[in-house]
Amino acid sequence: PTPRQMSLHEKELTARWHLRKRGPAGRRANRRELQARAAPAVQPFSMLGAVDIAPLRSAVLQRWDTLWRGGEPLQDHTHLFPGLRSIRSQFPGLLNAKLLFSGGRVGVARQAGAATPAAAKPSGRLLYKAAGETCMVFPAWRTFAPQVLPLLDELLDKRLGMRNLSRFVWRVQLNRMPAGSEIKQHIDQGTYAEAAHRIHVPLIVPRCVRFEQQHMSSHDWSEVPMKESEAFEVNNKLMHRVLQTGPYERISLMIDVAERPCDRYVEVSEACRGWDDPACVSDFDVDESEWRRDRPRSAQISPD
Repeated sequence: PTPRQMSLHEKELTARWHLRKRGPAGRRANRRELQARAAPAVQPFSMLGAVDIAPLRSAVLQRWDTLWRGGEPLQDHTHLFPGLRSIRSQFPGLLNAKLLFSGGRVGVARQAGAATPAAAKPSGRLLYKAAGETCMVFPAWRTFAPQVLPLLDELLDKRLGMRNLSRFVWRVQLNRMPAGSEIKQHIDQGTYAEAAHRIHVPLIVPRCVRFEQQHMSSHDWSEVPMKESEAFEVNNKLMHRVLQTGPYERISLMIDVAERPCDRYVEVSEACRGWDDPACVSDFDVDESEWRRDRPRSAQISPD
């Protein structure tokens, strides 16, 4: 079948139907409302067809220990995003590498130490004050962009007819699920979940891993077919989970592409210790040509 882009309106309907009220009384009221309302007819996922994953999979395997040395997520940059601190309890054992990432009001509210002179180098304080969505380019993007960009061009441009990819791609991440890991049932939250399409490109998929979505009305779980190289878009406003029951690894590329451009792209350096570090952001205005272009070797992560 012809690949079809999922309607963001369907995700909005899903989100509205799933609204949760807080507290015991709110939860009881919520259950009564859900029972009284018919679930909207929404598409849970859309298959986008096979793509050539061999170059990216080879590059990931070559840099395996640099991405996840000793089972630690060396490229997840969670320290820059306080809202992600609970992710290890929600997704125990999951390892993440951020290539591109997005957020609103990233950065810091106030600089550490003395007030920053007006002539000083821009810092994370400017990002905190900036309105809208900030998209961040991490060193792993410079490393894997030669293999990821052809996949984006094929999926988003040729198959779905999207243009100006460099302004509309908000997030690109690699997720690794080793033995014993789990993605607990959840609904994605945040601007990216409401404004962007979530696309998965499975790179390594053993039979012991199962991606499931919950039906809104029956609450039954059904499997989302996951095969290596078979890309699909998923409605991440539906309850979903990933079960890992065996000894083998699952590696997946995740892409969030929005229907409106990101407000700004900035480049985060490998040595970034925090948003108040003047050396954290190496470029506050990454234009389209820079987004696609390889940076010097120092801006990439190298294989051991």
